[in-house]
Amino acid sequence: MTQLSIVKWVEKLLSGCEGTANHTDDIIVHGSDELQYDKRLENVLQILKDNEYLITLKIPDRRSFEYSSFETLKIRLSNLKTLGYYNPVGRTQIIADAFPVGLGAVLVQIDRHGPRIIGFGNKSITDCEKRYCQTEKEALALVWAVEHFKIYLLGKEVELISDHKPLETIYGNKALRGSKLIIPKQRRDRVLEAAHQGHPGFVAMKGRLRTKVCWPKIDRDAESRVKTCKGRTLVSSPKPHPTKRRDLPSEPCLDVAVYFLGPLPSNDYLLILIDYYSRYKEIKIIKNINCHRNHYKSQGIIFSIGISCNPNFR
Repeated sequence: MTQLSIVKWVEKLLSGCEGTANHTDDIIVHGSDELQYDKRLENVLQILKDNEYLITLKIPDRRSFEYSSFETLKIRLSNLKTLGYYNPVGRTQIIADAFPVGLGAVLVQIDRHGPRIIGFGNKSITDCEKRYCQTEKEALALVWAVEHFKIYLLGKEVELISDHKPLETIYGNKALRGSKLIIPKQRRDRVLEAAHQGHPGFVAMKGRLRTKVCWPKIDRDAESRVKTCKGRTLVSSPKPHPTKRRDLPSEPCLDVAVYFLGPLPSNDYLLILIDYYSRYKEIKIIKNINCHRNHYKSQGIIFSIGISCNPNFR
């Protein structure tokens, strides 16, 4: 099984266990007191054993420094009396995270005195969203956080922070401007290529781009891509006029077509004669096509062909 399928399998396996959550490949069990904690832990271990799932058990030492620090952090967060004032020109960060049953986010600003919290946000996720893989949940947390704090973010750049490393690979630490993704210069060609799928015109392509992404002179780049698209040129080129069918002559050799082919590697030319009535063809090798007139005899009939000193019969 892949890492992603294991995570989803464990999440489904523990969906009915109270006080239990899994984050990637970690399983967290908690309780209001030690008795409840032990009971829930035994239930989880039994379910994992019944399904032959091997785990490494780490039970926190309640006297340890880490546990004490965690408890202190919970108390401070739950008793935070004041939040910082928002500065429209200050450096702004959004820290977002996703959990099996919800999303959380913190709006932070940093100045010369250090970081200060501007606001918190959280929400439960739907049954459909609970079935997302962890990477999709983490991406959802970032998108939701931007929408939740959008009143602070419109018209400015913001740093998005996530502890989910795959997102850094996927999105390359790009920033958002409002709800639009700011695309770095080295990735804009790929975005333009994706937006031009189906060879839309400039207006349609610009509409596609403006709803999702932004960068300086994006309209100019979109217009340039449309103008240089060969496929778009073929699609938008006018249809040729229908070919007019030639009337059939009343007898042979009354109406003939003459073509020149060449020059050949020997510097000769081929004079091709086709009778429109019978489709009879004859080919003659000609050394020089720049003479004023050529005489050609076929089946006892002498044709006099005028040539305007140009192989294309100008």
